[in-house]
Amino acid sequence: MTKIVETPLASIGWLKHYCRYGSNADRMPPSCRGLLRSVAFFVVVIGNVTIARAEESLHDKIFASERWLEFRDGVMANHVRPVTDGQLQSPCLQGTAATGHESFDAAVTACMQAVLNGLDRNSSYFTREDRERMDAPPGGGFVGIGLEMRQAPSRNGDIEIVSTIRGSAAERAGLLPGDLIFSIANWPTRGVPLEDAVRSMRGIAGTILELRVRRQGAEVPLRFSVRREQVRLRSVRGGLVAPGVMWLRLSQLRDETRGEIVAEVARLGRQTPDPLAKVVLDLRGCPGGLVEAMVGIAALWVPEGTAIVRTIEQSGLPGRLYRATPADYLKSNPNGNDEPSDGTLRRLPLTILVNQRTAGGAEALALALRESRQAQVFGQATFGSAAMDKILPLKSGAAFRIEIGRMESPAGSTWESRGVVPDIVVPVQMTAGEYGALPGDTELAALLDTLASAK
Repeated sequence: MTKIVETPLASIGWLKHYCRYGSNADRMPPSCRGLLRSVAFFVVVIGNVTIARAEESLHDKIFASERWLEFRDGVMANHVRPVTDGQLQSPCLQGTAATGHESFDAAVTACMQAVLNGLDRNSSYFTREDRERMDAPPGGGFVGIGLEMRQAPSRNGDIEIVSTIRGSAAERAGLLPGDLIFSIANWPTRGVPLEDAVRSMRGIAGTILELRVRRQGAEVPLRFSVRREQVRLRSVRGGLVAPGVMWLRLSQLRDETRGEIVAEVARLGRQTPDPLAKVVLDLRGCPGGLVEAMVGIAALWVPEGTAIVRTIEQSGLPGRLYRATPADYLKSNPNGNDEPSDGTLRRLPLTILVNQRTAGGAEALALALRESRQAQVFGQATFGSAAMDKILPLKSGAAFRIEIGRMESPAGSTWESRGVVPDIVVPVQMTAGEYGALPGDTELAALLDTLASAK
C-alpha cells in the first residue's frame, strides 16, 4: 500500500515539470491537466482508504473485544426497544471518533457511554467506583452534602438537583430541587460526566464544598458553601401540619420505605392531641424507585389484592400485573418483613401532592392511588417518565443502567411524556428568601385551605 501511494506522489512532480516546461508551451495543455487530475484523484482516494483503515482497526478491535460483546449482549437482551448490532455500533463510531483516548480501555468506555446516551434519557454508565457506592448497604450513609442529581437536559452541562436528602447539609443550606449546578469546587461542570460530579461532592467530613447554581427566578447565580458530613439515608419525613392532618413526604421509594412509613404513622399517632382525620402524601421531588417498593407502599392504602401497576416489556405486550400482595412487593427484598399496619392509612381520606419533579415510580403511585383509592391529586403536572430501569453489572467491575420496560396503570393509563395531571392545579409562586428567590410552599398551603373548606 505504501508503494502505491508514494509512486503517484512522485509522478505528480515529474508530470508538472514535463507538462509545463517539457512541452515548451506557455500554458499547460488540456491533456496534461486531465492526466494530473486523474493522478491526484487516485492519491486522494488511496490516502482516504489508508486513514479509514486505521480508524477501522480501532473499531474492529473494540467490536471484537470481550467487553463490547458482553455490553452489546446485555443491551440487546434487555432494552425495552429491540435494537440491532448496527444500531449500537453507529453511536460508538461517532463517540470514539469525536475525541482521542489515552488507552484502548478508555476508547471502549467512551464507546459504551455514547451508545447509552443515544438509547434513551434514562440509560447511563457507572464506573467501578460508582458501582461500589451503589452496592453499599442501605441506610449505611456516606460523607457528602445530601443531594440526588441528574444531568440536566440541554443545559450546557449543568447538573440538576432532583431532591435533597431530608435533614442533610444541602437542605439546611437552602439548595432546592430544580437548581442547576454549574460549578463544583470552583470547577465548571461543562463536559463533566454525572458520575464524576457526584464523586467530587464526596470527601472528608468537615470540609467545605463550594457550589454555584442557577435558580429559576433568581437574576444572578447563587453561591453556596456547604460543609460535608455523614449523610443518613432515610426516605420518609412526617409531621402534623394541621389539627388531625398527617403529612408524609417521600424522597425515594426504597425497600425500607414501607417500614419507615409504618413507623412514622405510629409516631405521629402517639403525638397528636386530635384524632387523625386526613392524610397528605407528599411526592414532590420524589424521583421514584423500585417497582416492588412502590407496590408495597401502595398496599398500605388499598385492600389486599388490589391491582397497582402493569408493566410493558420488550415485546411491547403487557407483562406483569402487580397487586397489593406480599408476594409481589417483597420480591426485591425476600428477607424483609411485611411490617404490620393498623389500617390507619386505609381508613383516612387521602390527598396527594405532586410537582414537575415527581417522576417514575412516584407517578405510578399517585396514579394507582387515584384510580383505586379515589385520592385527590394537587400540584403541577408531573415529570412524565414511565420507564423501568435495571442496573446490569459488567465483568470489569463497572455497570450500566438501561431501560427495560414501561409502566402503565391497571386501567391502561400512561403518564409517559405528559405526566400525571393533577385534579387541582396549584401554580408555583416565588417569594423572597435568604438565598434569593425561593419557591414558597404554596402547594401545601393551598391543599390545607381546600381540606379545611371541605369540612
